[in-house]
This record gives sequence, C-alpha cells and structure tokens, in this order.
Amino acid sequence: MTNMAQIGMNEVENYGSGGSNFFALKNDKDVAQVRFMYDTSADLSGYALHEIEVDGKRRYVNCLRTYNEPIDNCPLCAAKSKIQVKFFVQVYDIKDQIVRVWERGRGFGQWISGLFTRYNPLVGAVIEIERNGKAGDKNTTYQPFPISVDDTKLEDLPETVNPLGSIILDKTFDELEFYVKSGFFPVEGQQRGATNTAGDTPRRRAVPAEDETPRTRRQAF
Repeated sequence: MTNMAQIGMNEVENYGSGGSNFFALKNDKDVAQVRFMYDTSADLSGYALHEIEVDGKRRYVNCLRTYNEPIDNCPLCAAKSKIQVKFFVQVYDIKDQIVRVWERGRGFGQWISGLFTRYNPLVGAVIEIERNGKAGDKNTTYQPFPISVDDTKLEDLPETVNPLGSIILDKTFDELEFYVKSGFFPVEGQQRGATNTAGDTPRRRAVPAEDETPRTRRQAF
C-alpha cells in the first residue's frame, strides 16, 4: 500500500485534532537566527502520523490513509489511535552552521504563511525567532523577526533530512497490523501471526486509549 504520511501544507485541517539535530528555544526570550530551507509554500509538507511505544520509547509512525479514505486502510486508525499532524521544519542554524529540525503542530502552516508571502524564495531571508513563554508553558508562542535578505539559495546550504524513515517510522500495512495485535514490530523474516521468538510479553498495550494524555509536549504558536 502507498505510504500516505506526507500531506500538503494546506491539507492539515482535513485531519482531526527526530544527520540533523532538533531545533529548540528552551527559555523565555531565547532567540536564534535561522533560514527556513524552502523556496515557496509548495515545498513545505506536513505529516499525518500516529504516536506509539516501541522498545519503551514514544515514536511517531506513518499513517497509511488520507483523511477521506476508509478507516480500515490503516491498522492504527482502525484501532482508534489518534491521528496527529506534524511539521518537521528544516531550518539552517546560522550561528552553528548546521541544519536542524523544528517539530511543530498543525498551526505552523498559518504561522509561516506570511513569511512565504513576503519572501520568495524564503531561504533568502534571515529570520530571528524569539520564544515568548517560560519552559513548560503550553501557551508559549514564537515570534519571527526578519533580519535581512540576500541571494542565498538552497544549493548553497547543507542537505536536509527526510523525516520519513528517520524521525517517523515508515511501516507497511502488514507491519502495523502485526503491531496492533502484538505490541511490537516483527523482526526481519518473522511471519505475520508468529510468536515472539524471544518469548517476551509486550509490557504496554499497542495503542493508547483515547482518554490518555499525550506524552509529547504541545505548544501553541
């Protein structure tokens, strides 16, 4: 089945409510100057995904269906695992001269749309981002301040990272179906329905209950 994790920036509203380092401003009034590594809004995609537990860690995994396809097209959707929409935004950290990934929620498309309107290509603009909110504040926002514009192009900067297959686990229908039933992914060569060769019993249920509080930190824009 075709992987459906990646979605267009303007499609995020159709869905209900980790080479590179992660970008973060940890404290109130922290700032950083970056270049967003995109030319136009068409270059920025969001991802429809699920959050699951793998080997005791919370991980994102691709959702296999679009919002208007049957729920059974994705085993995790069929198991009532909530769909999340995330942007894994590629930014070039000017101070450290490396590419970082900024994990953002569904509201990021609206947040960055004004910058795309004003700067084409956007990568040619140096943007200072300021955090407004103390550490742990769920109402934290980020303010962009354009600093300068030049002729920098994407090819002048380091390679970006593909979130799918790195930050987001890229699994097939059969692998996700196996996970829903067992709570773990099969090792290479293990057949569907086979027992866990290690004899281990999964310690946690495969899909979080709908009333559980997500463990990832959520921040407003």
